[in-house]
Amino acid sequence: MRTRHYDKFLFQIKYVSGSYDSGEGFEKLNKEISEYEKSNKSESPRRLFYLALPPSVYPSVCKMIRTYCMNPCKVSLLFHTLFFLEFIQAMRSS
Repeated sequence: MRTRHYDKFLFQIKYVSGSYDSGEGFEKLNKEISEYEKSNKSESPRRLFYLALPPSVYPSVCKMIRTYCMNPCKVSLLFHTLFFLEFIQAMRSS
């Protein structure tokens, strides 16, 4: 059963294509995020970047996000699947 929150979440998803190692795609991504934040009058926007990508491209993508997409005055979070799994395992073992 779909809920109002689920529909609202899906409405906010947007795909922005680009290369893992080219600034142009990340500039487009930052522009889309910034426009969304402005249109919603977000007073303290927080950006979350979840990397569901091949580990071989993490270094390039992280560098591009840091260079082009980090929120300069607010909190930005970046994590990937492996980190999340390692975190869960560490929590279970403690």
